[in-house]
Amino acid sequence: MGFKWGVKIKKLTKKQKMVADALTDISYDGTLEDICLQYSITAEMLYTWLAEESFRQYMDLILNGKTFSAMTGVWKSLLNQCAEGNIQAIKLYFELKGKYKNEKSLAEAQSKPPMIQIIDDIPKNEGDSYGKAK
Repeated sequence: MGFKWGVKIKKLTKKQKMVADALTDISYDGTLEDICLQYSITAEMLYTWLAEESFRQYMDLILNGKTFSAMTGVWKSLLNQCAEGNIQAIKLYFELKGKYKNEKSLAEAQSKPPMIQIIDDIPKNEGDSYGKAK
């Protein structure tokens, strides 16, 4: 379960926050045992914390912030490429914004069966637009 806005996270200790920061550090290449040694906790304590909803919510909060930060960097990079006239970047931008469909995606959309299909099975008589006999 991910972090939900408006849900109050139980207060964590300073050590718990430091461990959560270490666990969510994407540049860290150590093991869980290394983290336990670095912060002077037992593996049992770490797994107890990981089982706590508030600890996991705090980690989700950290990861959401890092994801948002990375996403803004990606968008800036894409926009810079568009400004430089990179056609592939421009196409990608419009595809992501739903304003452009390339030939392949258009062909795929046309080859899929429609979500709703209306079948008119009422026989029509000549001269009658409602299917009723005169």
